[in-house]
Amino acid sequence: MADNTAYLEETRAPMLYGVTFSLLGTAIIVCCFRLYCRIFMVKAIQVSDYLMAIATVVTIGMCVMIHRQIQTGMGRHVEYSRARPEMWSVSMKVGYAQNILYQSSLGIIKTSILMQYYRIAATTLQRRVILGVLAFVVVFCTFVTLSAILQCIPISAAFDVATFPKGCWNMMAMNFFTSSVNTLTDIVILILPIPLLIKMNMQRTKKVILFLVLSSGMISVASALVRLSNIVLWNDAADSTYNGSVIPMWDAVEVCVGITSASIPALQPMFKWLVKQGSSHMSSERTRNRTDIRLDSVSKGELQSVTWQQALYGAGTSSKAGTSLEEGFIGEDDQAPICK
Repeated sequence: MADNTAYLEETRAPMLYGVTFSLLGTAIIVCCFRLYCRIFMVKAIQVSDYLMAIATVVTIGMCVMIHRQIQTGMGRHVEYSRARPEMWSVSMKVGYAQNILYQSSLGIIKTSILMQYYRIAATTLQRRVILGVLAFVVVFCTFVTLSAILQCIPISAAFDVATFPKGCWNMMAMNFFTSSVNTLTDIVILILPIPLLIKMNMQRTKKVILFLVLSSGMISVASALVRLSNIVLWNDAADSTYNGSVIPMWDAVEVCVGITSASIPALQPMFKWLVKQGSSHMSSERTRNRTDIRLDSVSKGELQSVTWQQALYGAGTSSKAGTSLEEGFIGEDDQAPICK
């Protein structure tokens, strides 16, 4: 009896919460920084930025649905849900909504990324290729989202515990098809920027850094592949609410990593500002240290004839007219007193 109780109380909730919401938090922060850079630093917000913001909002909604699924039995063994049919029905309704939001978010993210690529495309051929991929992604993602909505006729059949999957399409075949095509488009989108980067007029170091950032999208591709393998597991497993609970988690991984990796390149103005501030701080520290050393030397009588400019700003400071900001306040002949 005790063993059976422990089995029913077993849950994957900590793992599902940890992975889902840590990545969601990262995606929200990076997207907010992206919007800040575009609005206040670059002062030129693009359609792709609006789309990524919309995708982030949709992803937040999707993760709220994942939270609600966990509350209603996802991550627990199926026997726990079977003993609570009303709760299981609620979980199926939430899962239905979560899948629609996932497909919508994925489509918006890919559209935003492709519009970014189009803006930096250098040749007519590149633009045509990107537009072709963009048209396919928009049409396919619209089809997939509508399919998720109309997967069962009537729609209520999608969350009817007593009759499901009666009245629904072959869910396994449909999920396998859409996931396979989504993974293929992820790979195409990952490869597309390579020729764009090669032809961009940019320092090699910057190209390498940008390529590495965009390559982080490989995590999103890997997430899609893992999700696809788990769809097969969920179809074959009797304990669907436990084994299949990782599918929504990988949904979150895929879209959150997509938002993050696609938004990092837009943070370049912020990175440059931080580097500039750091360099300025280090320069002021070095100047202060040199000034302290020189003034200390003057006080000890180690320097015989030093101009105020040299004492404050270094031995190489010019005192000729128009060559320093200090001129006009301190004359060329103004010298520190000779210490003996």
